[in-house]
Amino acid sequence: FTLARNASIGLMRLDKNQQVIYCNSCWQEITGIDSNNWGRLVLRRIIHPDDLQSVKHQLDMLDANGSGSLIFRLRKPDGRELHVISHVAFEYERIGNEIVRCGALAILLDVTHHEQTQLVLQKLSASQQAILNGASRIIFATDTTGAISTFNRAGEKILGYTAQEV
Repeated sequence: FTLARNASIGLMRLDKNQQVIYCNSCWQEITGIDSNNWGRLVLRRIIHPDDLQSVKHQLDMLDANGSGSLIFRLRKPDGRELHVISHVAFEYERIGNEIVRCGALAILLDVTHHEQTQLVLQKLSASQQAILNGASRIIFATDTTGAISTFNRAGEKILGYTAQEV
């Protein structure tokens, strides 16, 4: 349990009734819920309402495959919103001739910073495109091998080639 307790990712284990058996301190930090307050419906309460149907669909897919990933937003009790990825693997056991699900192991990663960075990069890219395409002069950029990597609309009009052709 030392490895699980000290892991820098959230770890949680559920029994066959989807009751929490264990969650490490990182899981508790990410979700904002301590181990004494985890119950079967807690996860449903903290999943962002706009993501609930998507999460249900992703869980159905996981159920069919036995493992996989969920991507969603959650709301901490203090109101903060996080973007998370959870990797889930179901545990199975043989009872007689049947194989039945007896629990699950899940890890939880807070990817909020990554999502925020992606949003900033998308805005910067859109701004760059607006500047490039609004310019009345040819603007182009090359990569380290000298190949043209960026070519604006003015270049297309003046030279008669599309950006894809260059």
